[in-house]
This record gives sequence, structure tokens and C-alpha cells, in this order.
Amino acid sequence: MKKMKMFLLILSLSGFGFINAQNAQPEFSDIMTRAYTSLQDAESPQDLVNARNTMERISMKFTDQWLPVYYTGYVDIILSFVNENKETKLTYITEAKELAKKLNNYPDADKSEVSTLAGFALNAQVAADPENNGPALFGELIGAYKAAIAIDPSNPRPVYLLARFNRDMAKFMGQTSPEFCKELLKAKELYEARKDKPFYPSWGKEEVTRLLLECDKQ
Repeated sequence: MKKMKMFLLILSLSGFGFINAQNAQPEFSDIMTRAYTSLQDAESPQDLVNARNTMERISMKFTDQWLPVYYTGYVDIILSFVNENKETKLTYITEAKELAKKLNNYPDADKSEVSTLAGFALNAQVAADPENNGPALFGELIGAYKAAIAIDPSNPRPVYLLARFNRDMAKFMGQTSPEFCKELLKAKELYEARKDKPFYPSWGKEEVTRLLLECDKQ
């Protein structure tokens, strides 16, 4: 349970904002708000599974809405990190990658967030087996994050995730990442300036703040 709570803090699941959704469909807005609450309150892998399944059901009910599909994939990635079983990890990662591809079929989907999610899924795949997956997926993963930044330079998530991935890979190879703290500061500034639309992704800010405190100690 302690590990689970720490992981939720690190991935900033509690960073989801309850944004005024006056322009969203009333029923969709109400259901999504409850789903967010379930995700925020998750304290175990089973809670996350329940939240994930709720998002999936929402996506099946509101087939024109891309955000439930996005969050289903996002929770799949989180579940891959907290699950110890290798086969289960791979199942969640595979599902997340398929959902990221599916999101390309939604004309109103935020392409920067879609590319970020695709990169995050690859990130989880590398974390599951860095020795083998790192060299094989490095270029595709970096490319996904850089594409997300190119599509929307104001999006803080790919900036933050790319910085963290570069730092982790440098550590794995016994090297340093001198640009890490600088890139985190850039992500922090982007988070502070960003004004998201109703139910749009807002996660990551708390982790950036925590990591910058570590930078201050160096």
C-alpha cells in the first residue's frame, strides 16, 4: 500500500483538476467528474483497475469523445508500473499503445497529448526491460516526445517526460544529465502558464515541483 501511494504521488495522479465544464455535454461532464474522483482516490492497484474500467465504459458510451480513451490508456501505463508480473505489465503496455494509436482517429483529439501518451507507453516498455527495450525503442520514444513538443511547444508534459527519460537513461549508463534541471524548470514554467480545457490532461506538475526541490539540493 505504501509503495502504491508513493507511486501515485510521483505520477501526480492527484494533479487532475476539476475544471468548469460548462461547454461539455452535461451527462458526460457529470460522469467524467465522478471518474476523476475515483482515479484521485485510488489507493491500490485494484482501485486503478476499477478507475480504468470506468473510463473504458465511458469511452464506449460517448464514442465521439477522445478523453475517456486517453485516460484508459494513461491508467494502463500507470498499472504497468505498479504491477510486478511481467506478462501483466506487457498486457497493459500493449493496450496503452493500441489506445494511443486509436486516438489518431479522433479529429478533435489533442495531437500533442496523443503523441505524449504514445511516448509514455514506450517509456513504460523501456522501464519494464531497460537492457533490451532501451536500445530498441530509444529513437521511437524520443521521437514521440519531440513530436509532441513540436506540435504544441506550450505542452509541459512531453518536456517533463523527455527530461526524466534522458535523466533515467543517463543514470542507467552511469552518466550524468546536465540539462535535466534546466528542462524541469522549463516544464514548470509551462505548467504555470498553461490553461487547459475541460477535462484535458493536467498531470505532472507536482512531480516536476518535487524533482526541482532535489535540483535545489545539488
